[in-house]
Amino acid sequence: PTITGAAHDPYAARALVYALLLAADGTVRRSQIMQLQARLPAQLSANVASMQTAAQDLDAMQRLTLISMSLPALKTMSAAQYTGFVADVLALVCADARIDLFEWVLHRVLLKSLKPHFEGPTRLRVRHNALGSVASQIAEMLSAIACAETRDPAARQHAFAAGIAAMQIDAELNTLDDTNFVRLNDALRELRAVAPLLKPRLLKGCAACALVDGISVAQRALLIGIAATLDCPLPPDLALGNI
Repeated sequence: PTITGAAHDPYAARALVYALLLAADGTVRRSQIMQLQARLPAQLSANVASMQTAAQDLDAMQRLTLISMSLPALKTMSAAQYTGFVADVLALVCADARIDLFEWVLHRVLLKSLKPHFEGPTRLRVRHNALGSVASQIAEMLSAIACAETRDPAARQHAFAAGIAAMQIDAELNTLDDTNFVRLNDALRELRAVAPLLKPRLLKGCAACALVDGISVAQRALLIGIAATLDCPLPPDLALGNI
């Protein structure tokens, strides 16, 4: 009740996001808390402390659902509060010099919803009118989904092949680790410039890749982050639901 209530409160919603970003590792978490205490008003810092234990017991999808629930409240921040909130989130994410899947998806979801609200819309110039011209970027995106939560080469290739078939392009699976999602970020930056009518095909291929062998929590989280980045909705059964 404490954290679900906070998701709807204009003041406590910020504390909830901070609590969800506290690391499981004790050393990193202590460093994060010290940063917050130095940056935040005492009451907001106390709110984070009151929510951190409950927040640590949530899985990735519950955390992302809470983030989604918090967005309306977060939109009531002042411009100055928004600027400070963005800086706080980045500081927490970068505390251990490594970005995990939840942090990556959270950042993408927050950007999609809050940046246009506070900073105005971003105009994207279409640079690609055919999926074949971004085949290498699609390969990186599908490789991230196919390799999530499995080291089985056959399972990875099977998932990747399903995604490629759905998009009807030629590409090869990349099984190299993508530390801090650098390659995926680069690929999505280019895929954002695909013609709007082609973006549903991108999401259809991603869904085919994730669903072929039964979708995992990590794959579903990736789909949510990719859809947010491309500003293209997922099918209702794959989008964020209620806790």
